[in-house]
Amino acid sequence: MVICFVPVIATTAGLAVLDKQLGGNTSVGALIVLAGAALTQSRPKAPASAAQP
Repeated sequence: MVICFVPVIATTAGLAVLDKQLGGNTSVGALIVLAGAALTQSRPKAPASAAQP
């Protein structure tokens, strides 16, 4: 899970430490990475009929 955030953390560090500029592609890429991480952590809910025997 942590490996997914390496590009986002590196970009944030570049913005803070190296005074880099944030481009449109970079922000879209960061959103895609964060959305993908959120999707992998969410668990699908079991159907109501399968929950009861």
